[in-house]
Parts: sequence; C-alpha cells; structure tokens
Amino acid sequence: MTRYLRYFILTIAALLLLFVVLNLAAAMNLVRVYSAGTSAKKDLQASLDSLQANNFSAVVISAGEAEDSLAVAFSRLESLEDNFWVKRSDSLYPQIKDLEYMVKTAEVLARSLSAGAAIGQKVNGILPDQPGVSFSDLKKADKEAVLKLIYESVPDLNGVKANLDLALMDLKKVDNSGWFGPLQKQMSLAKDELQVGAELMAKTITLSQLLPVLAGYPDPANYLVLLQNSDELRPTGGFLGTLGVL
Repeated sequence: MTRYLRYFILTIAALLLLFVVLNLAAAMNLVRVYSAGTSAKKDLQASLDSLQANNFSAVVISAGEAEDSLAVAFSRLESLEDNFWVKRSDSLYPQIKDLEYMVKTAEVLARSLSAGAAIGQKVNGILPDQPGVSFSDLKKADKEAVLKLIYESVPDLNGVKANLDLALMDLKKVDNSGWFGPLQKQMSLAKDELQVGAELMAKTITLSQLLPVLAGYPDPANYLVLLQNSDELRPTGGFLGTLGVL
C-alpha cells in the first residue's frame, strides 16, 4: 500500500511539474511577445520620425527592424496558440488571437512604410537636393526619369494600398471588450487614420496612372484645348472662339 501511495504521489508530482513547465513556457512566450512588441513599437516610431524628416533610408532600416521583431512576436504567439491549456481556455485563447491581429496590423504597417520609403529613395535619387525646386525647373532627362518612376511605381503603390486595407481589416477583428478595452479610443483613431491613408493612397494611385500619360510618358502626346464663350450659346455650351495645341 505504501508503495502504491508513493507511486501515486510521484505521479501527481510529475503531472504538477509538467503543468508548471507547460505554463512556464507559455509565460516565457508572452514575455518574448511583449519584448519583441516593445522593440517593434520603438522601431515603428523611429520610422515615422524619419519619414517626417524625409530620411527615407532610415525609414527602410527602422521598418525592417520592426518587421523582424514582429515576426518573432508572431512566432511566439503561434506557439502560445498551440499550447494545450491556452487552447482550452475560453477567456485566454480569444485574447491571444486578438494579439495576433494586432501584431499582423503592425507588421503590415511596417511593410507599407518600407515600400513607401523605397519609392521616396528613388525620387530623392533623381531630384536635386535643393529646396523649392519644382518639376518645371528640372532638366529634360530628370523630368523623364521622374515620370518614368511615377509610371512604374503604380504596382508598388497598389501593394501599399493592399497592405493598408489588410491592416485595417486585421485591426477591426480585435475585440475591444478584452485586453484591448482600455485602448479602445486609440484603436478607433488608428482605424480612422488607416481608412484615410487607404483613401489617400487610392487617389495617389489614380494620379500616378494619369500624370505620366498627360505629361507625355511613355508615349508623346498632343492635346487640343478649346475655350468656349458662354455668352454666345452653342449646342456645346458656348462659341468656340479660342483654341490651342499642347
């Protein structure tokens, strides 16, 4: 009887030890997620600061570092999601999923910053480093280079737009009644900013498709400009008294 009792106690102790180890691993993963997320937040803020300063090379570096940190965080969250106890927790599992959505949102934003900054780097490589220089002040070769860059950047801009849409979609999946309840106001502002950013990007894409063509790239174009006088009504709206060719 004593032997069986000893085996029983050892079995219980082993199960308790296993329980502690499994939960310790989950706790360590949460710590790593927090550490990686904090690092990514700093890198993203550094990217935004560099973007405001038009330091696109620094944006690319900081955004890349943020992506690396967020990849670590996402990997740890996936491990947490597969944890035996987490899977069976009706309260903890949804919070882990919300964390995943937040990490995905941040990762997509970092990717968007990196892609946008790469385009900015190319523009800076063409334009002279002189404040107040307009497009008309550029040499013909530089004008063609700028138009070529705008014309060829449409796929990249579409990628940025898709990333912003994806980030907004992931952010909307987060349950505000859980861990992120206290951040509801900030998350609402973030959603609004992402929506505005996506709309601005859509307009930018449209302009990027039209401007080069209107400016004669990739093929030269001529435009007939007709001016009508509304005081002398005609079926088209007025008398066509002035014309010009561009």
